[in-house]
Amino acid sequence: MDQFTVEIIILALCFILGAFFSGSESAFFSLTKSDIHRFSQSTNRKERSIYKLMKNPQKILITILVGNLFANLIFSTISTKLFLNVWPDWGHFISIAVVTPLVIIFSEISPKIIALNSYKATSKNFLPLLQLFHVLIFPVRFLLLLFTDAMMRIFDLKLTHKKITKDELGVAVRLGEEQGIIAKEEGTFIENVIRFSKKDASNIMFPRSSAVFIPYGMSIRKAMKVFLESGVIRIPVYRQDLDHVIGVVDSRELIPYYWGYKKARNINRFIQEIKFFPASRELHDLLSDFLSEGIQIAIVVDEYGGTAGVVTLNKILSELMGRDMTKWEDDSKHVVRRIDGNVSIISGEMQIDDFNYRFGEQLVSRNADSIGGYIIEMLSSIPKRGEVFSTKKYVLRVRYIKRNKIETVEVIPRNPFEEIKR
Repeated sequence: MDQFTVEIIILALCFILGAFFSGSESAFFSLTKSDIHRFSQSTNRKERSIYKLMKNPQKILITILVGNLFANLIFSTISTKLFLNVWPDWGHFISIAVVTPLVIIFSEISPKIIALNSYKATSKNFLPLLQLFHVLIFPVRFLLLLFTDAMMRIFDLKLTHKKITKDELGVAVRLGEEQGIIAKEEGTFIENVIRFSKKDASNIMFPRSSAVFIPYGMSIRKAMKVFLESGVIRIPVYRQDLDHVIGVVDSRELIPYYWGYKKARNINRFIQEIKFFPASRELHDLLSDFLSEGIQIAIVVDEYGGTAGVVTLNKILSELMGRDMTKWEDDSKHVVRRIDGNVSIISGEMQIDDFNYRFGEQLVSRNADSIGGYIIEMLSSIPKRGEVFSTKKYVLRVRYIKRNKIETVEVIPRNPFEEIKR
């Protein structure tokens, strides 16, 4: 075998090796953390070996880069020598014009693209040969690692793992939805969590202009009227002005006193402690505070310590879930307040099924879900306050209506109601 034939064989081998190392780099470093973690639990020999290699990606990267460098260097050197033998004056220029595009296109770009399309299969197929070179290049790799470690210590550099940003995570979720990897509902929830993490208390609070407050010393009758009109369960209490909130009152504690079963002059004895949080408090921290301390409602204060608004646990959860869970308190939809023997007050938002279960009725509606919607459907009009509608067992009297929406309803057994009318 003459020298020319040997050089051609070496050229072909170096060209193939260059393509091999380029494809290896693309395949191995396209493996995700979840892929590598799965390989660590696998019983497949190749997958376990890939996991061991990728535990220290610096070493395998040096093996690939050094192998690729030597392959391309030898290929360029021999090809230039061959061109000089044929064209002594123009060999260098011809080599640059021919070899460089050849290496870039067929030994660098094309192998990377091909490997990307099936990086898991490629990494498994390339593994045996790469492991061989990983052992052969050990002395060179060892010296290079010593040098790079020394340089990093001299310049006080540290290897850091870049954390994925919220925007990048959002893009990944959308891509996952498009490719069918993530269900739409799951993607929506993840996006809600991302948005949630970017917000603070000022973004979700009820501003002081629209929140409900009651003054210190208010009579129980007046306070209950405010509770019934607003449809909420807990209301903050202030002294002098809204910048001096002193606590919170729960309407459920006032009901026995409102109906005269117990005696109390005003709301003062029922005032409970209320927490204060800055408007800049991030929502994930705020939610943690609410859950750890058992808080249902709190005051949001501005930079000067004044009252900026009110925030509730359900409002925070609504923001996290991405849907309106309540107006102020979702449980108000399900509360049944007994006010006079068999007479009850319920929210107009109570579900018809819930009403049927609690009161032993069998109401059915084609269009409405709530008891308020059912009354409007049956009357074929927006009722006025005090207007009544009879069911089989009860008379439903509209107690409070706001903006064409039934807020609260009295549920009265039919026989007692007939006696009241007479």
